[in-house]
Amino acid sequence: MCGIFGWWGQVPEEIKNRGSQIQYRGKDDFQTLSNPNWSFSHAALKIQSQQSPITQPFPSGSAQFSGFNGEIFNWKQRAQQLSHSISTDIEVAHLDIEANGFQSIGFWSGFFAGFHFCSEKEQLILYRDFKGIKPLFYRQFSHGIAFSSTAKSLHLSSDRWNENSVVSLATCQFNLSQDWLWEGIKEFPKGTIAIVKKDFSVTWIPFQEELKSTNLESSLKEVLEEQVQSSVPSAWLLSGGLDSSLIASMGNEYRKMPAYSLNTGKLGRLETDFPFAIQMANQLNMELIEVQPFELDLMKWIQSLSHPFGDPGALAMHWVSSKAAQDGVRVLMSGMGADEYFGGYRRHEFSDGNGFAKWKIMTTMKNMFPKETRERLHLLSQKPLGWWLKVDPSFLQREFQFAEKGFDSGLEIDMKKMDQNFYLVHNGLFYSDEIGMQNQVEIRVPYLDPRITGLKPNSFYNKIELRVLARKYVPMDIIEREKTGFGCMEEQLILLHQNQIPEIIAQIEQSDLFGGECYQLFLKKKRTEVESRRLWNLLIWEFWMIQKIKD
Repeated sequence: MCGIFGWWGQVPEEIKNRGSQIQYRGKDDFQTLSNPNWSFSHAALKIQSQQSPITQPFPSGSAQFSGFNGEIFNWKQRAQQLSHSISTDIEVAHLDIEANGFQSIGFWSGFFAGFHFCSEKEQLILYRDFKGIKPLFYRQFSHGIAFSSTAKSLHLSSDRWNENSVVSLATCQFNLSQDWLWEGIKEFPKGTIAIVKKDFSVTWIPFQEELKSTNLESSLKEVLEEQVQSSVPSAWLLSGGLDSSLIASMGNEYRKMPAYSLNTGKLGRLETDFPFAIQMANQLNMELIEVQPFELDLMKWIQSLSHPFGDPGALAMHWVSSKAAQDGVRVLMSGMGADEYFGGYRRHEFSDGNGFAKWKIMTTMKNMFPKETRERLHLLSQKPLGWWLKVDPSFLQREFQFAEKGFDSGLEIDMKKMDQNFYLVHNGLFYSDEIGMQNQVEIRVPYLDPRITGLKPNSFYNKIELRVLARKYVPMDIIEREKTGFGCMEEQLILLHQNQIPEIIAQIEQSDLFGGECYQLFLKKKRTEVESRRLWNLLIWEFWMIQKIKD
């Protein structure tokens, strides 16, 4: 819902003026506090109190001040422990740390990334929520540090691409290391507090969230009652699947809101969730706004991204959030995260099996998506500047710790944990935050509240616990239906933008950086699902990277 940026100490001049790059993340207000030794900026998308005169960094005239991206839903309860008149969560974020130290962060219920700076003590505190719902990146120098909600704000023109991170993110859409796309830029670890001292040494302190409980239904009711309360127009993001239907039904008891649903049938897709969304909305007597996919300026959209997203869910989020924004909606309630924590994917059935079973499912996944993309990367390695190809060919095997040939008895891969800690953060949560901020819409994710993720169902698969609970709230044909979703929609996206793609490919082929051999797939009349996925994903990544080279 906001953006933060800051630097302290000796950092390159090129970075010092980057605060303005976060303005798109919050168009309600933009403020900067600075002196020759430091600068801190904040872009605000106001959700809780649009009329509040409080601005960030807060308070502006103090030697200690804070900036905050996100929301603390239990801020009123925390405010009761502070001897101040408080009307917003940024006041709680600042005063709680000031009064109770950084340990107070573990008691906040919400999603956030923020900073607390004390010029007198010469100390900077950075922190990020336990699930990584809000993005945060940082860059260390010998006598300085910089941080931002967007990695591109920390990029220097002399930077080289980080080959391993590019390969990992481009092929698997998640990264197992802190290193980000450019060398020197790192992802701030989730669930962590960093204390930066005046000599710019950093102490890293992991924190644990509190507010755990033992009953799914009561906990979900508590979370929904808390999160649907907002002074701004809000709505449900209703796909017609189990996850969004359940929270819409339960949350409808606390606040009557409309729902937005994407009708992928308009793209000629055989399987679509939309009829089930209609059924759910009718049962709840809820207004349902149908969102139809539309062709957009693909080049402009790719260039606007702070990070390339090859997942079709990114465009789905753009269609829905842009329509919601046109209608004045500022908050969309999403069912994201339920699959990862309640075992919604087929591969989660192997999470608690033996090493061989885990190896088999990883091999299947590797062949389903990354393998073909890696072939493209190997093709590019023959080009003079094909650096993201010049990597150890066993990189993915080493990342995932499995043997490509034969049985590895020491394999200990838990696909559910992998999805929770990496895939969810770097894919779904990342594109939801980025695209939501572009459209000035906050995407809330109730299933990722610690009162839900800390429950016992984390050990189950096939969303058994959710299905049992949903019998009270959701029709059985929605509960028992096969899982669909926004995935496997690449071929439809290619056809929707088929008049634009040749021009994009032409630019890629003309570049000294990339070659175009793989795009012969575009000429095929019938592509397999894997080929379409390969083509769409690489199209997004290569065009985005070429533009960044030009910049």
